[in-house]
Amino acid sequence: MIDPHHYHYRGVLKRAVDGDTIVVHLDLGLRVYTEVALRIAGINAPEINSGDAASRARGMAARDFLAQYEGWPVVLRTYKDKQSFNRYVADVYVRDTGANLGNLLVDAGHAVWVTA
Repeated sequence: MIDPHHYHYRGVLKRAVDGDTIVVHLDLGLRVYTEVALRIAGINAPEINSGDAASRARGMAARDFLAQYEGWPVVLRTYKDKQSFNRYVADVYVRDTGANLGNLLVDAGHAVWVTA
């Protein structure tokens, strides 16, 4: 059965905003496209614009790590954020390899897993 709380999309990662937020060009189907900012589900990366200088540097390193995937095709599984009803979060997979971007960020030391 299809889970009505999750939606799957194909797209292209357009820009890394920070270590856990990306802008994606989404294919909504039927030749309908949009660009949307999404938070990567389940992780937290250091902020770029707050904290001390060392924390901001770690945030920029996380963003730069994600930036290497700009222009790559991705597959998303999106759902409403449990903490904020006004935003969506997504499990983001590199389409060619199936790699989960959240896992890649955590494995590289740029983010940590969070629990809901």
